[in-house]
Amino acid sequence: MSLVDTITILDQDFKAFSKAFMSGEFAIWMGSGISRNSPNLGDLITRAIEHLRLKAIAENGDSPFRKALREALSFTQFDISELEPNFDLEFQNWPKYNDIIQKLWYQYSDILGILVDGEASDYILWNAVDVRDAFVGKQDPCCEHICIAILILEGAITRLASANWDGCLENAIQQITTSSEGILQVVVNPNQLRDPPCLATLLKFHGCIVHASEDPENYRSFLTATDIDILEWADREDLKAINQELINLAVGKKTMTAGLSLQDTNLQQVFSKAKATLKWSWPSEPSVLVFCEESGIKDGQKKALKIAYGNDEFSNHQGDIIKKSQLESWPDKVLVGMVLKLILNKLLILAEHSLDGNKLKNEFTFLANGLTEFQQEIAKKAVGNLYDFVVSAISSWSRLVTLFRSGVLPENISLYHEVSRSPLPSLISDSNATASGFGEMAIGLSLFG
Repeated sequence: MSLVDTITILDQDFKAFSKAFMSGEFAIWMGSGISRNSPNLGDLITRAIEHLRLKAIAENGDSPFRKALREALSFTQFDISELEPNFDLEFQNWPKYNDIIQKLWYQYSDILGILVDGEASDYILWNAVDVRDAFVGKQDPCCEHICIAILILEGAITRLASANWDGCLENAIQQITTSSEGILQVVVNPNQLRDPPCLATLLKFHGCIVHASEDPENYRSFLTATDIDILEWADREDLKAINQELINLAVGKKTMTAGLSLQDTNLQQVFSKAKATLKWSWPSEPSVLVFCEESGIKDGQKKALKIAYGNDEFSNHQGDIIKKSQLESWPDKVLVGMVLKLILNKLLILAEHSLDGNKLKNEFTFLANGLTEFQQEIAKKAVGNLYDFVVSAISSWSRLVTLFRSGVLPENISLYHEVSRSPLPSLISDSNATASGFGEMAIGLSLFG
């Protein structure tokens, strides 16, 4: 699926979604699928097994660490007696290393939940994996984070929820702005809900490695990793406020997932409680839940649809509901497409406004078609690495806007220059936006279409 194809879907089958998204009606729920630069499950499992192995051979005998190592390996369903002769070898050198990682990939929460006698309950995560060290130098933003940062700056996204521990979105905002002050309110500890409001609020409901590394005393306990953590999450006294915020988010905003399977039961409970607060109905245009999944929706996402619309409605209209809820493209292309569409629509609104009282107003359709074609030509250049495309596009946009405004080249071409922080519906009432000259610039760009 190319970016051009994705924009076609957004313009046609998901036109109602696009309009609602650009109008600020959606919240983005992020999962590990968009944080490709962060440690993957295989990395974390390898660190845990190797740590237990070293501890086991150092202490000899049937130590707590050997017991923990054997328990971890038992999830592979291999005969432990066949694996024990490898204990003196570095884990990555074991003959069955790849097979073990493959079998443990979907058992990671069980691995992290292993208890070591005499140690803290989160010993595997905090000490064996050494999660703080695991994330060092591995929190660079991906294409999706940069696009979400732009959508925040343009006022389209004001509320986000994330299951991810990393600081990739925070780093993306720092990368494309002169100052991240006042842009993103990050909430990990419920007390942060009372921090000064920003352009957008990010609920990191499973914890944050950045905060946990900087202030373990106040943030380590919020790292949610095991099945037990998930099961107990909704009943934790210290998470009640976060839980309620997520319920409010599901009630007050439509949901778009990006790299999030919704397999965790605590999230399914959030949508169940949201439905009990304010029911959703079918048919719905757009769907209240939209999943960026090119190859089919996940089981957890299907459960969320059943919760949202009810078993009877889902059973009777399953094909239609899934068709309206599965946006058949991956999050990177969807988010790049939404950025291009949002900028295009803002420029069109400002261009039409700038022609008020001008004879050229009668030619606006021609100009709009030219600007739309110009956007399509830009999208055609998105081949290969989309991160590189987005960074290059920001650089070109930065040069264009700075030259238009001041006649000189920008000192830092990595900074994004927003059209307006006002969302699309209130753009015309933003006097700074209407006086910015973007409308006139848009008319000029339309001639390149």
